[in-house]
Amino acid sequence: MKRFLTIILSLSLMLSLCVSPAVSAEESIQLPKSWVRRGVFLIRTAGFYSESVRFLSYAFQNVSHVTYGETSVLSRKLASSDQLSEILESALSQGLTEAEGTVSFYDGSDLEYSIGACWYTMRIEGNTAIFVLKDTYDFTEVREGGSISNILNNLGYEWQKNGTITPYTWMVKVGISLEN
Repeated sequence: MKRFLTIILSLSLMLSLCVSPAVSAEESIQLPKSWVRRGVFLIRTAGFYSESVRFLSYAFQNVSHVTYGETSVLSRKLASSDQLSEILESALSQGLTEAEGTVSFYDGSDLEYSIGACWYTMRIEGNTAIFVLKDTYDFTEVREGGSISNILNNLGYEWQKNGTITPYTWMVKVGISLEN
């Protein structure tokens, strides 16, 4: 029931703040930032998509950079992700001890809605693979289609455009043990 209420609250907040593409931000109905922050706080305390809400919360706080440590919830989620496991397996099968590139988390998980895609570096130190992921949390485009991901992205785009949220850079360090 708690999860259902959180979804309803999330959708209500999201839909109440959406701006029609035919209406400019100046002409649209704007809710006070404090209401938006309170809605995000309520969603966060329910524990639903915790990292997505945490990322968005930082955007409301006008921070310029956020660093997550190896013991953070985000780091643990990433350490158990299929995406980083695949990168690590590929590197090990090729005999590589270092790698870099982009990684995408478009799988409907909390990682999709918080990170989406980002830059990573990976190096093996002893029996541990160390990943460092980083990116800018921002909304740079309007996306077509009615998926939840696109709707949320477009909401973030409008919030960023009207100054409700501020882009920031983030980084997280993730350690994955090579001992099975």
